[in-house]
Amino acid sequence: MAAPGSEPGNDVHGTGHLGHPDRAGRNGGGGSLADGYADQLTWYSGRRRATLDWSEVTHVRFDTRLDFSVRATVLLTGGRKVRLPYESTPPDKLMEAALNAHGISTERHHFSLIG
Repeated sequence: MAAPGSEPGNDVHGTGHLGHPDRAGRNGGGGSLADGYADQLTWYSGRRRATLDWSEVTHVRFDTRLDFSVRATVLLTGGRKVRLPYESTPPDKLMEAALNAHGISTERHHFSLIG
């Protein structure tokens, strides 16, 4: 059973989506949930869904690519890395603010053409 507010296409502001109030993810095909789930970070993309407890997350890394898209990677306490699907990732500044509100630190890495 899907978590409340996590149904694809549910883009109503205030349901828990981290992101722009007019869309769930980058193209409406995915989304991330945090509000209302005090102990979990949840995302979905098509038929794929995943949930992490906030206690498992050490920090989140935002990588800016050459085309200026931003990819998010969640780093876990055991050293494992989980890359969020691009279509599930809300605008990076909004996501960063929500993560900071949950006490999760973030780091940014920008592309480099040299070394």
